[in-house]
Amino acid sequence: MLMLSHGSNLVMDFMGIRGQNIPLVISAVLCLFMVIAMFRWLSPKFGSHPIKEDELAKESMNKAEGYTCAVLVILGLVGVSVLSILDFSIMVELDASNIGSAFFMLLGLFLAMRSGFFLLIERKYSISDEDEEE
Repeated sequence: MLMLSHGSNLVMDFMGIRGQNIPLVISAVLCLFMVIAMFRWLSPKFGSHPIKEDELAKESMNKAEGYTCAVLVILGLVGVSVLSILDFSIMVELDASNIGSAFFMLLGLFLAMRSGFFLLIERKYSISDEDEEE
């Protein structure tokens, strides 16, 4: 949600459609989904019956973070290499909004990739557990 909301803000700034009704509705819907997601994420952690951590899940999350960092570094290096070979240049105006949007887009990308890698790792373990039971 962070990546989508700040990505849509950057697109709206780029297209010059800030302050119109459609971007306002899109931003309001994304903010609503972010608030709902935040409460859904926090309720098991601080509710009446907090969930205890699973050691295997924690180990899988650490692996997923490692894979995510490696993929982001590789993508960054490949991106910089390709842009330097193509002699591509772009002018970016840096202000607090653009820096914040870029930061939250990268954070959202990191969290989405980490979750995807975690699901892939957990799926691998669940498939191998099913094979052992048979």
